[in-house]
Amino acid sequence: MTGRKEHDKVVFVLGAGFSKRAGMPLQSKILRLIIETGLIGSPMLKEVLASVFSTDDSTSLEDVFTLFDTSIEARNNCLHFTWKDLDSARDLLVRAIISLFCDSQKSIDGRDWRFYEGIAYSLIRDRVVGGIGEDLLAIVSLNWDSVLEDVIYALLARHDLTKTVDIDYCCYTKALDDDSDHINSLVQKSLGRHNIKVMKLHGSVSWLLCSNCRRLYTTLGSRSGVLDLMFPRHCEECSKLVRKMWKGDAKKLPVLEPFLVTPTYVKAFPNPHIQMVWHNAQINLAEADEVVIIGYSMPDSDFHVRNLFRRSIRDDSRITVVLPQSDRKPAEEDGRAAVDTTHGRYQRFFAGRNLNFRFGGVEGYFNYRKACRRDEVDSRMVEIKQMIETENSSSA
Repeated sequence: MTGRKEHDKVVFVLGAGFSKRAGMPLQSKILRLIIETGLIGSPMLKEVLASVFSTDDSTSLEDVFTLFDTSIEARNNCLHFTWKDLDSARDLLVRAIISLFCDSQKSIDGRDWRFYEGIAYSLIRDRVVGGIGEDLLAIVSLNWDSVLEDVIYALLARHDLTKTVDIDYCCYTKALDDDSDHINSLVQKSLGRHNIKVMKLHGSVSWLLCSNCRRLYTTLGSRSGVLDLMFPRHCEECSKLVRKMWKGDAKKLPVLEPFLVTPTYVKAFPNPHIQMVWHNAQINLAEADEVVIIGYSMPDSDFHVRNLFRRSIRDDSRITVVLPQSDRKPAEEDGRAAVDTTHGRYQRFFAGRNLNFRFGGVEGYFNYRKACRRDEVDSRMVEIKQMIETENSSSA
């Protein structure tokens, strides 16, 4: 038994720890990994990082992007670098981060992929069991990687279910390639699809934004992989207009740009897509009977997410925090005060609330929720398909 009531709404909040088994880099290691793996190919970006920052683990991405963003906004120099230099360096760093995640996602081994398939099955099951009209499952992701969505979509595709179940990013997304069955969130339910809400508060390595019309594209279900985002792509809709106006001059076609909300101490959310995502996250958290937080250490500096929790999570909601076994160790054993541990931060933040901890990490939690064994996923997905067919025939 999981303790969940039949009609309870559950919202999962996924931090970096959720994708750790897939080999996704932790934010604190990203800058060092980019340098060590040679992903910074630009001499200018190398010079900026070497001149302004330390290149060891003491330099955080927040420090780097805060300098970039404040200098660019104010049109200020930093040392002998102009704000245009810093703007170029910023773009190069974002693309290097995407390359790093691309390499990591390509390297997921079969055993780990099957582990996430078990989780994907449990989420698909919980969404389909409620029927198209229900809204009892949502996922708020703090991660840039697209591991969860890719695994869910690949599992759906293997069982020919991509036209009946879809990823709902809670904003207006468009598939990058015509071979994808993904459609935008606004019409999924009206077209008879079970929508699995995945709200990505910080954007995604699989998203591209048109620099002209601001359409948001995703590689979900497309033949294009994350690596293809590193090469110039053009907005199909705007290209039709520009070709007509400029007689096919390719240099004037609007270029699709990576869409990540980068870590910074002056974070702003001016883009309407990300505003919609945060708005939907607030609504879904407010509707949740249970909030399950997995792999997120909730640092004091992450005040945007902490404020989202404060504004949204009801007093009567059950809060489950999933932590690795290592966090069960008393704080005094590693020399930290109790309030400095992840366990202590959650106790302090949710003091007096219905707060529960589950130690054992991602695998332990989803075993508790009765996610099926890896070798049972396909047979269970056949049952899901039959369930959808029964629902469709009864509503016809």
